Amino acid sequence: MDTAENVLGEERKGLSRTPSLLEGLVILAIILTGLVVGQKFIVPLIFSVFIWSLINVLKTKLSLLSIAGKRLPEPVCLVLSILLLLAANLSIYVIVSQQFPALAEAMPRYQEKLNALIIRISQVVPGSEVVDLNELLGRINLWEFATKVGTQVRSLASGLFLMLIYVAFLLAEQRYFRDKLGLLFSGKVERPRILLDRIVRRLNMYLYIKTVISLLTAVLSYAVMAWWGLDFAPFWGLLVFLLNFIPTVGSILAVIFPSLLSFIQYDSPTPILAVVGLLAAIQIIIGNFIEPAMTGRTLNMSPFGLIVSLTFWGMLWGIVGMFLAVPITVCIAIVFSNFDHLKWVSVIIAKDSTLLTDVRKPV
Repeated sequence: MDTAENVLGEERKGLSRTPSLLEGLVILAIILTGLVVGQKFIVPLIFSVFIWSLINVLKTKLSLLSIAGKRLPEPVCLVLSILLLLAANLSIYVIVSQQFPALAEAMPRYQEKLNALIIRISQVVPGSEVVDLNELLGRINLWEFATKVGTQVRSLASGLFLMLIYVAFLLAEQRYFRDKLGLLFSGKVERPRILLDRIVRRLNMYLYIKTVISLLTAVLSYAVMAWWGLDFAPFWGLLVFLLNFIPTVGSILAVIFPSLLSFIQYDSPTPILAVVGLLAAIQIIIGNFIEPAMTGRTLNMSPFGLIVSLTFWGMLWGIVGMFLAVPITVCIAIVFSNFDHLKWVSVIIAKDSTLLTDVRKPV
């Protein structure tokens, strides 16, 4: 422990010079420009790192299993992990390819029901006659929304092949990473190794727990929607799974989207109340009890830091940025906490001092 502390302390001495305000602004401008201009290159690369990380987590979990009293060999665990993720990607592809065309075909019918619903509301709610319904209906175009979603899905699918290539090379070269760090830092490998271990450990734990939690939420939500006969329940279940990777906002949207369809689809209030109530209950119970029990202080992000990171990355990269906001911000906090002139960023992001002190503990 003392050795790791001393290495980190000694190697920080040469990095304590505080850059001038002009230097800081220039560096910030360069970074922001690079993030915006290089989005098409950076985003697939980050997703590839996350997939690679998740494969290693699954490999570690599978290595703990034993058959006939014997642990599975590491190569077998690696192959099984890759096959599991490929099966998950295939399932997503099948759901999207089968459900989305049918959903797009049903959009005109839903548009008519939505129009009729708005007219009924305008007749019931006092004072709503002042609303220009023609203008309102012209703005609510479900077909246009479906087209935009389809474009995003096709864009994501087009980058999947490149991400798989990145992942393949990461898996092939991961055994050489420590040697490369030694060459990169002229043999002084302890400090970058410790930092890298912190980042990898927290990132792996976040991805594993968030994937399990999102899968549990999606399965329960799908069961509710399928039981009450909500149209396109597999598609909405997939959407719930993906949206749950976005903290707070994603959970709200995961309830709103299927609930809106229930208002359009059902004529009776009973299934509407059941779908809305049960979906909200699933999110509340899992988000407030099960997930905190599993995560503990894995991330230790303050609510303010969480909102700021969601806003920043969402403005920078849109919905994709909101998916990546938490893991990227945690990595930034870990790295910045080891530089005196950048430590204040980690202090703002962290919920308490646990993040800062934990970073400096040996793995």
